[in-house]
Amino acid sequence: MKKLIIFFTILILIIFFWHFFQKKNSQILKIGFITDWEYEQFETEEKAHYQAKDLLSEAVAYFNYIFKPTLVIAGGDYIQPSNINNDQGSIENLKEITTIFNKIKANKFYILGKKDYQIEVLPETKSILSLEETYYSQKFKDIKIVILDTTENNHTETSLGTISENQVKWLKAELKNPGPVMIFSHHSLIETPIKDIWRKNLTNQEALQKIIKNNHQKIIAMVSGNNSTQDYITKQSGVPYINIGSLISKKTLGRFSKITIKKDSKNPTLFNVKIENRGKNSSIYKIKRNLKIKTETRISIVQEDLEKENQKWFDLEDKNHPQGVISEYPAGEPNLNTTQNGTIVAVYENNNQEDKIQVKIFKNNQWKTLADKNYPEGLISLGKAGNPRVITKDEDIFVIFTELDYNQRSRLLKWDNKKQSWETLSKEGFVSEKFSHEPILTFDKDQENLYIAYAEEINPSTKQKQLKVKKWNGINWSEIPTFFQDLTQFSNSSLDEVELKNSKINNSIYLAYEEQTLTDKNIVKVKKLVDSKWEDLDLDSVYKDQITQVNGFSPSLAIDNQENIYLSFVENNQNNIHIYKYNQEEWTDVSPANQTGTAIEPFVAINKTGVLFLGYSEFKKNIVMFKKSEEDFIKTGAWRVRVQKLRNGHWTDCADNFNYGGYITKGSGKGDPALATFNDVLFVIVNDEENSYRARVKSYNE
Repeated sequence: MKKLIIFFTILILIIFFWHFFQKKNSQILKIGFITDWEYEQFETEEKAHYQAKDLLSEAVAYFNYIFKPTLVIAGGDYIQPSNINNDQGSIENLKEITTIFNKIKANKFYILGKKDYQIEVLPETKSILSLEETYYSQKFKDIKIVILDTTENNHTETSLGTISENQVKWLKAELKNPGPVMIFSHHSLIETPIKDIWRKNLTNQEALQKIIKNNHQKIIAMVSGNNSTQDYITKQSGVPYINIGSLISKKTLGRFSKITIKKDSKNPTLFNVKIENRGKNSSIYKIKRNLKIKTETRISIVQEDLEKENQKWFDLEDKNHPQGVISEYPAGEPNLNTTQNGTIVAVYENNNQEDKIQVKIFKNNQWKTLADKNYPEGLISLGKAGNPRVITKDEDIFVIFTELDYNQRSRLLKWDNKKQSWETLSKEGFVSEKFSHEPILTFDKDQENLYIAYAEEINPSTKQKQLKVKKWNGINWSEIPTFFQDLTQFSNSSLDEVELKNSKINNSIYLAYEEQTLTDKNIVKVKKLVDSKWEDLDLDSVYKDQITQVNGFSPSLAIDNQENIYLSFVENNQNNIHIYKYNQEEWTDVSPANQTGTAIEPFVAINKTGVLFLGYSEFKKNIVMFKKSEEDFIKTGAWRVRVQKLRNGHWTDCADNFNYGGYITKGSGKGDPALATFNDVLFVIVNDEENSYRARVKSYNE
């Protein structure tokens, strides 16, 4: 009997709390709003029409996975017909851009804008937008949403909006019914500021304002678009008028709004409305609206720049390099590092300058090319070159790369910060005698010895390669014997990518590499160099099936201040990423769980507090992308550069309100990310498809 009583008591409590939370949730209505997409293939001085697809995809992702509203309203002007020579072109653009919006999982409403009415095939436009009528209403959580059509006039681009007499009669009838109302339109029903002038928006706005004034006790707020320069909020007759900026205007770039309406549980006529306008120059408005007493409407501007409040990712930019895009042309294999004083050093293949290696630094908030009389443009390779890597010693900079036009030998140059010039550490800078592959370099902890490693080809017919490791003590080069130099033992395997990292607490050097067997299997292995002797960290001792039995590619290493080693690699060259931690006694699997199964080129770095960062390119299926070729086609997946972090044993995305899920690129390119840290700040360089594969540098700071 006691158990039965306890059971029913728990059941009653569950039902009570369920009803409580259901009632609480029923008092909140969440609405998304995006206006003035103006999609077109070209950019103008003030507007980025061609970015509309990517910006809209970003908003759709936020609504679907973050905000999760009941309703999302599109505010009109979906295309830019002024650059279209025929109506069919306009229709195709409209289909293309609305396909993205229709990915929203919530209810969707379309408002007609003046540019949408410029298309002469209005029935087809209405069909694409699923509009039976151009003005309509529907209730959501006891709040009536009214959609107006303010374009019932001569439909020219420069004309004011108009609401017809029939629609005016309809609106009056809608407002006669009891209950709260939110009204959305393309044009504002009042004058709005454009820079230092005030613009009239409707030919009959006085008549409309009279209707609103006579029904102010029912209207929570009025929301509109058709404003490309700024957001604006005011009130008349107690009714708040909110004007939202354009998705593609450069002053409000990426603008979309999340509107939360909460009904007071004790006073059914009292509403709290919060509007967060996201994107460039973003803002937050809070409205406390009592429908019974018009003088009790309170409006507060909480934050003029929401972007800075929520932003963790920043472009490393200056006036000559907006968005952190540092190359004029497409860039290949980018890499970066930091000096002792925090100067950022970026290197990459300049693919429009004979594919030479370019070096730039970011210092005193400005990008500068590292040039001298021998390399006046900062292009430091002799000819076509590839796979640059950079490290630093104090403020000096060391760059190693492969000279493709010089028998693919490895070449090393040093930037002497005091002399402000490039120097070589060997004859003409060459540090290999034969064909070499993807050279790598590191200093030991005390920066007394510089180590380089690369795969050297020994059999051109089979492409068989051995490991070469060399040390420079500041005066001379010496070669360190390796476990791959005995050709009788080496005959059954080959070597490909290598990675070097120094210990943080002693002068040991760690090496990760791909060993290729005759069965075309890649085995990732790790060794430790101590006093010119190699120690095997024996990956087979633990996690044998997970490491040496995995077909592993692209190893990357990071080492923290406690000498914990982090090894990353990708399975089957384009699959899941594996990460293992070695605490000097055993290996443990610390791989991130939420992977799509399609990734390449992992890169790990660690900051001074021991947070591990992982950057890689990942193919994500549920991203809406469009590709241009001879014919337009829709692609529902895309490559993105993603960054995650491991802190206290838990993986989280390096995300903010503008980079959801840790995805920091918006195009459809693989990006080749490279990472570096300075104190607690992370720096990432990618070749950015969104910017024609030019090199772009971003920072992440919590």
